[in-house]
Amino acid sequence: MKNIATLLVIIIISLTFTMESKAEMFVRIKAISWDSSIDGKIKLDEGSLTGSTIDLQNTLGLTKSTTTPELEGRISFPGMSKLLLSYSTSSYEGSKTLTQNISFSGKTFSVSEQVRTNLDVTTGSVFYETNLLPDIVTPGENEMGFLLGLKYYYFNAQITSSSTPKKVDKPFGAPIPLIGLRSESTIYEKTQMEISCNFMSIKTSDISLSSSDFYSELKFNFIPRLPFGFGYKISKVKMEYKNNPKSLTRFEFDGWYIIASLQL
Repeated sequence: MKNIATLLVIIIISLTFTMESKAEMFVRIKAISWDSSIDGKIKLDEGSLTGSTIDLQNTLGLTKSTTTPELEGRISFPGMSKLLLSYSTSSYEGSKTLTQNISFSGKTFSVSEQVRTNLDVTTGSVFYETNLLPDIVTPGENEMGFLLGLKYYYFNAQITSSSTPKKVDKPFGAPIPLIGLRSESTIYEKTQMEISCNFMSIKTSDISLSSSDFYSELKFNFIPRLPFGFGYKISKVKMEYKNNPKSLTRFEFDGWYIIASLQL
């Protein structure tokens, strides 16, 4: 995975700086406030103890949604190519009296035990975009681009018993290479629609990784260089490590968000 990630970064940087000059450069910084709902399961073996497949909401009582801040930087280079960078972090919490025994990372929590759960989720991505229709579209008004990039997921799950000293604090994560498409079009004067999707699935004898993202947003350009708007997005990730220790991470995030941008 590290070799794949390194190769993709090299390709992205090389393509970015070798395109022919056709359009002027600009930088756009976008801030997002996302009401993200979460649904998913986790599982982690430890030594000879087989981990339980744990449902985040039904078993652990994890909060269904939280407000997630996200920052995105978009750099448009001469040649109608772009570099898209994003970073987000969120934290989900919950408590529940267990209705079943669960084992996670070598610790067993018993039925009727009160547990508190924290799940921190951090993502970072870098994408290179090249315009598929350079002679037809107008930069900044109507675009369609091919995406090649890398998204890194970092999770930290903490399960704590309220009645015993038992506590598990387990970080896990992985980079996943992605491909996709992004389109942007003017649907009315000073009103734009942007749609993007990316995906990838990788399977080997040791790991199975998959990820997909989709968003659609409506933006208004009533104030020069300060577009704002709203959108909806869905993000899915699955990480399964088949070696020892075995682990499974399967999450889905979705929700509405509002955006505010600054174009330099």
